Amino acid sequence: MAQKYAAHLAMTGEFKHSDSQSRNGAGENLAANSSEIDGERVTGFWYDEIKDYNWDEPGFKTDTGEIWGSGQIKQLGLTIYNWDELGFKTDTGHFTQVVWKDCTHLGIGRSERGSNGMYVYVANYSPPGNMLGAFEENVLPLQG
Repeated sequence: MAQKYAAHLAMTGEFKHSDSQSRNGAGENLAANSSEIDGERVTGFWYDEIKDYNWDEPGFKTDTGEIWGSGQIKQLGLTIYNWDELGFKTDTGHFTQVVWKDCTHLGIGRSERGSNGMYVYVANYSPPGNMLGAFEENVLPLQG
């Protein structure tokens, strides 16, 4: 699945996440680089977002303050998080997906992107991470 989507991105020149249905609901990380790098280095790029993760306020927050799917949750009047200070930002979503404890399956694909020589990397994770209400038990602090 990851390899197929990496080939699709390389062929079309697009760089966007696939729709959830096409990956059977799996989580997804994307990367691109001007030279070929190994999976360990790509994963390291994603993992390096750890420096920006807010361990004091685990949760999910985007740069705009919008929460994926939060419109419906807010309309229902549910109180799950302090919606203004959730701690998680979209710039740490790759990291949290990489370390998500409940994830048991990983697929990685790589493809060269046409004449411009860019390499595209796709990782799929199942079950997916970055789920509201599950950060504290799935994104664990480093142990001394």
